[in-house]
Amino acid sequence: MMVVIGVCAVLVTLAFIAVAVAAMRAMDRFTRTADELTKTSEAIRDSLDRADAVTREFHELAGSLQTVIPGVRRVVNRFEEIGERTARLSSTVLNEVEAPIRAAVAVIRGVQTGAHTLMNALAHRARSNARTNGGE
Repeated sequence: MMVVIGVCAVLVTLAFIAVAVAAMRAMDRFTRTADELTKTSEAIRDSLDRADAVTREFHELAGSLQTVIPGVRRVVNRFEEIGERTARLSSTVLNEVEAPIRAAVAVIRGVQTGAHTLMNALAHRARSNARTNGGE
């Protein structure tokens, strides 16, 4: 019976050792997992800090744009007014200049036609005189 108690004591000791080894391995895994979680949380914290900085810069940009936009709108409105005035002025100038230019072109064409007709008549007369005079 002593032998059985001795064997049982050895088996119980081995079981405690096995439990202790398993517990140490589990603790080692928990330690590695905790380290990874720490690294991940630091990366998330850095990302959040960067996101916060970008958000602040965006708010500053939006504020700057709000101060600039009214000036840009005024400039655009002025360009629109200038464009409309230029179109009206161009239309007026064309309406005022078109009729005299058309009249001048008609006069020039008339003079050209008259001069051409006169030159043809003079040339015809000269040829007719040359035939009747015998070429003298």
